[in-house]
Amino acid sequence: MSKTILELKSELQAMLHSTSLDQVSNQTGLFNRAARELLHEVDLFETKKVANTAPIVGDVYAYAPPSDLKLNRVVDIRNLSVPTSDQTSHVTSRRFGRDATAQTFTVEYINGAKAIRYNSALGGATLINGGNAILNWAATGDVSNFALDSQTYLSSSGSLYFDLTGASTTATLTYSAPTTTNLSSTEDNSSFFVWLYIPNNTVMTSVSFSWGGDAANFWTATTATAADRISGFHIGWNLLRFDWRSATDTNTPVATALDHYALTITYTGTATNGFLLDSINHNNGKSYEMVYYSNQIFRDATTSLMKEEMSSDDDVVLLESQGLNLYLYKLAELASHQSQEQNSGQDVMYFNQKYEKAKQKYLAMFPSDAMRASTTYYRMPRHRKFLKINEGL
Repeated sequence: MSKTILELKSELQAMLHSTSLDQVSNQTGLFNRAARELLHEVDLFETKKVANTAPIVGDVYAYAPPSDLKLNRVVDIRNLSVPTSDQTSHVTSRRFGRDATAQTFTVEYINGAKAIRYNSALGGATLINGGNAILNWAATGDVSNFALDSQTYLSSSGSLYFDLTGASTTATLTYSAPTTTNLSSTEDNSSFFVWLYIPNNTVMTSVSFSWGGDAANFWTATTATAADRISGFHIGWNLLRFDWRSATDTNTPVATALDHYALTITYTGTATNGFLLDSINHNNGKSYEMVYYSNQIFRDATTSLMKEEMSSDDDVVLLESQGLNLYLYKLAELASHQSQEQNSGQDVMYFNQKYEKAKQKYLAMFPSDAMRASTTYYRMPRHRKFLKINEGL
């Protein structure tokens, strides 16, 4: 039973004793403000949606959520390729950072961008190189002081240290593996992951990764974003993701015998010291979907796309009768605040009461399915028991 904004304006005028809405300043703002307040208080049944996520892999914990995710109102995250009876749990950011157990997630902002941090507990990674030795590596372009660093690393026993000279704008590290790897079963459906320490993110433009059977036949993928931060590079360890599906091929690479890998940094040409390469891994992502509440209740009259705010009288409000009543009562309450009528104060109280009663009925019929973030509390031993233990020593 969706209605246009124009139809709601007609109903709203009747509710306000047929008073002209000309007394209401910024009507567009009124309709959008009422929508925001309604969405703030109620997880509307009509806004529940399902969307496929980016392929989820083990050891990657940050993913871009659907653009219309309402705050942190996630209902479920489901593995479509491997059904499981394990229940996904929503935890606080603090708990996730300390104890990211399997099937847990949290929603937070990273560098100004909303992100889903999710521990899928998926395994299956193939180690290409652990960064434990400079053997079989070659440094070209602006790379200098290429050496093994046994003090600063993420995994195993070391990482590869190098500086950028500033002579040009590119620097390349090439690894020629002593044995070949067959990844043909996951071609176009998997990703390579590189842990790169960046001492100064302001000099970074992009990072490219190439893989193939030799220096003439290879695939190349490029990123300007850290997979663990959603947007841009940052100072510190950056997990870089290179998807096979979006890679470009040079000549005729073959996935059955891979042994040639190259990492190329494109930067501003400013000399910078202190880069580290820790490891290169390959992993096959799994298909997941997310069930969530959307922050969009309007459909654009021209494009037919859903949106968060209305802009035209022809836009459609995508609510059924119960939701429309809630929206109308909230509109009437806010509009009464601007009214110059003698009984406007009574109207505000009246419509607020109608809204609250309608909200209670709505929530009873459609309780929210969104998971609340939980935390773990540890019970400290009582002091008396502590004394008894000491007495027995």
